[in-house]
Amino acid sequence: MRWKRAAIVAALLGCALPMTAGAVCRVVEPSADSGGQGVLFDPETTVLVVKSPDQIVDYECPEEALLGMEDRPWEREDPSVCPDGVTMATPIRDHLVHVAVQPSLYAMGGNAGLIMPLPRRSDVNAGPVEMFEVLERMLRVRVRETLEFVEDGTLGYQCSDPHYSAVTPQDLGIAAAPLMVYGCGDSGDYYRPGLEGIDTSVVEYSEGDTVEYEMIPVSADYEAYVLNASSLAALSAWMDERGFEHDEVDDAAFARYIGEDRWFVAIDVHPPDLGGEQRALAPLVVTYRGTDFPITHELTFDPEGGIIETDLFVLSPMKAAISDGDAVTLYAHPFELDTVAYPEQEALRGFGLDSGYLTRLHMERRMSDALQLDTELVDSDDVLVVLPPPIERTTRVRIAQACCGGGDGNTIPSGGGRTFTEVREYDLNDAPSDETLFYRAPAADRAYCPGGSMHTSSSYDDDYDYGCTVAGAAASWSPLLLVVAMIRRRRRT
Repeated sequence: MRWKRAAIVAALLGCALPMTAGAVCRVVEPSADSGGQGVLFDPETTVLVVKSPDQIVDYECPEEALLGMEDRPWEREDPSVCPDGVTMATPIRDHLVHVAVQPSLYAMGGNAGLIMPLPRRSDVNAGPVEMFEVLERMLRVRVRETLEFVEDGTLGYQCSDPHYSAVTPQDLGIAAAPLMVYGCGDSGDYYRPGLEGIDTSVVEYSEGDTVEYEMIPVSADYEAYVLNASSLAALSAWMDERGFEHDEVDDAAFARYIGEDRWFVAIDVHPPDLGGEQRALAPLVVTYRGTDFPITHELTFDPEGGIIETDLFVLSPMKAAISDGDAVTLYAHPFELDTVAYPEQEALRGFGLDSGYLTRLHMERRMSDALQLDTELVDSDDVLVVLPPPIERTTRVRIAQACCGGGDGNTIPSGGGRTFTEVREYDLNDAPSDETLFYRAPAADRAYCPGGSMHTSSSYDDDYDYGCTVAGAAASWSPLLLVVAMIRRRRRT
């Protein structure tokens, strides 16, 4: 079964299909001979690239700390300590690139292989399950909301509602609070220092063809292999051993990425059978040294056609772009993780980049176009700050009708209720609470209360005020207060 044809629903945003696919990896399904079934992916999955400078990638020890250790392996449970157990190793720093993908699927069992070319040997880990939800909530989408307040006497009168005398304008402020409470998750380190020196396994095939690999158990749903193939024949034999089907078009695509210094990450996805329940697996985080992230258009070539759309999020010290310019920038804005105000952002702290730019790029690739070559993600000062246009909303709020001060502090005006508007702006993910809207009203003016006292406030120009005085509220509650006073008196006698 050919993975990339439009008839197959299986997709990762970074790994497969039209509608939400990206030119990152290729999917291979089980062969008919293996008797297995494929995995039905939900096409609503996203991909994130994080460029993190100045990260610890290895440790170095002085020669004197290595004397006598030549024939013993270095136990790297704590690589910051040299093999002599005393000397502290010197950290070596470099840039890291993280590629995070969260497969979302319909859990019907089966298995599939996801194969991604890489420029260097990588590490693979599972990230916090809430990672992508936190990322989407970081997008600054502004909302401009017009509030239309309509005073309605059928709801009562403000002079008999203590909220209008007890609430002050300062009480209407919305305190900063987390948008959502998440589980702790594992934001741990995504790259083992000294990874490129850790031993691998080697499989030899005929004519000297070899596959060098490391198997990394990621979770119960999938396991990862980081491998280097000396030839296409070796890679094909390795896939055959695992029962994955590939044809001439697949082989031609993989052949472009075979080389001494070229690596692949192969993920064996095997979700449980939960009767087709929709399920998001733990995000996969693939991490390697360097600064380059290739957009592997040639990996997705298929003469039978189809269109791949790539929706790519990038966290980087600078704004991001595609080197050939063939991408639309949907979003570009500075970000800064604030785990005090938003504890859920701890899910992104493990990448080692606490501030920079969040960029969202959209690309399209016509799969039958053999002339569309690979490109790469680059830093760019030419990209302007891009925010989506604000969302316009209109909300009608019915509130109790205002009343005048009057001689007894509890005068209901002869006319009908007022209508007034207010505009508020906020980030979509920081929407203020609506709880206080029902107790908000401007002070009554002389046109509304002719000849009567209007309010205890000395100014009629306050931005916000309340249509009932404290005296008015106290008068309206006086029967209840009288009852309380009589009870107290009786207890004293």
